[in-house]
Amino acid sequence: MLNRKGFTLIEVVVITLIIAALAVLVAPSFKNSAVTNEMEKAKIGLVELTNAVKLFYEVNPLGNIEGKLEQSNLNILTDASAQGYAYLNNGNRWAHRPGSETDYSLKGINCIYTIGTRTASEVTSASCKFKKDEDDVGECYKFSILRSNPAVIKKERLENCEGI
Repeated sequence: MLNRKGFTLIEVVVITLIIAALAVLVAPSFKNSAVTNEMEKAKIGLVELTNAVKLFYEVNPLGNIEGKLEQSNLNILTDASAQGYAYLNNGNRWAHRPGSETDYSLKGINCIYTIGTRTASEVTSASCKFKKDEDDVGECYKFSILRSNPAVIKKERLENCEGI
């Protein structure tokens, strides 16, 4: 009877193939988890923006959330000097997008956040482009908070990523 110590070449090859197959199956889920994480950040930003608009209207009864903010009032959402109503100016995370009266951006996320959105049924919306990695073309989505049900964030995939 032989006294064997160690593994045969066949055993090592089989185990290596099993590990390689598992790595191939698991790797794509890590890329998708990064996109899912970015989507959650975008949704949280949309809720933060919506709450800022609602707070603004509660403190400044110029109208209700159904209407659109006027340009002079949009600045109050981000301007720390304006009557202390700097709802979005926490740590300079939010920025008013140049050339637009209703669009904002959130640092670290490739999204355009819109107040008084382009459709009558929405309170706020975010159009975002997500990439799995630097070489990825990316996928575009729109997240919306509807007037009819503000507790739900509607998600739809966009075919055109222009302007994002």
